[in-house]
Amino acid sequence: MKSKKLTELSLEELKKQQKTLKIVSGAFIGVLLALCMVLIYTYFKTKELTLLMIMPITLSPLAILNYLNIRKIAREINLRKH
Repeated sequence: MKSKKLTELSLEELKKQQKTLKIVSGAFIGVLLALCMVLIYTYFKTKELTLLMIMPITLSPLAILNYLNIRKIAREINLRKH
């Protein structure tokens, strides 16, 4: 599926995309935080490092990219309103 540029989308499509991205990002960050807590608990319980412990670190840039995309959409919405 090829995504359109933000300038090609209607205002309603932009708002829908922004809302969806906010929900998905929030759920993703929640899962990452829960995973961090479980891994910290497991580490203190077993005193062993596992490969799963790098997972939240390697996936956190996706949360940053989602945040940046939300900001781009918000800027495009503001440009169209004014």
